Amino acid sequence: MGFKKLILTGAIVATTAFTSIGTAQASADFKDVPNNHWSYKAILDLTSKNIVSGYGNGIFGFGDDVTREQVARLMYLQLKPESKENYNNPYNDINDHSTNFKKEILALIEMGIFAGDEKGNFRPKASLTREEMAQVLTNAYKLVAKSEHTFVDVDRKSWSNKAISAVQSNKISAGTGDNMFSPKMNVTREQYVQFLYNARLPYEERPGANQEPKRFANCKEANDAGFYDITRDSPYYGKHLDRDGDGIAFSYGNMLFF
Repeated sequence: MGFKKLILTGAIVATTAFTSIGTAQASADFKDVPNNHWSYKAILDLTSKNIVSGYGNGIFGFGDDVTREQVARLMYLQLKPESKENYNNPYNDINDHSTNFKKEILALIEMGIFAGDEKGNFRPKASLTREEMAQVLTNAYKLVAKSEHTFVDVDRKSWSNKAISAVQSNKISAGTGDNMFSPKMNVTREQYVQFLYNARLPYEERPGANQEPKRFANCKEANDAGFYDITRDSPYYGKHLDRDGDGIAFSYGNMLFF
């Protein structure tokens, strides 16, 4: 696609990611978001709703891993829970020094949407994994699995098993190819925005869901309803993705879905 991944570190990333600062930037103004990328429509939509914004200076943070505290902030803006003066804090590592999103994190914990680990830590700076994404969205939207998932790399006894079934059967995520979900893989910022966009709207209500898919040579069918998951571990990630209104296609062979 000819774009370069931009890497930001330090306080800017830690404190401003996914926050609403001033007027929301249209994703068309994000210098690092290609307008032919599969996540473009989702970024544009959630930015226009003041749910998503970037790091500042026209940078979204495309390709960066999304952190747990960033997701907490994003979900807080999306769900708009009633604000309280004080929240119960069950975690050792959530305080005014460890995160700028203490209120948001504790609110989502109280709502039963987010949880920490068995060691009593929330790990606000840690990257969000795909199985954590599935659990957060299942909790937030009270998703019910319509069928068992079909992934060969998800333990049926895993804590995330039901949530992964829920996001697959509700067409929020379809895996990383070859019947794999890759539960331990980190989620990028644009991927999470796409997941959230998918979760907010039933599949039938997503733009383009009722369109006939466009067919490309050597590619699986796709429509424009945002049911895509091209991961960084894919050999096609960031190389040559063509989007043409009704679908997306690679020039390298079969495309991969989420």
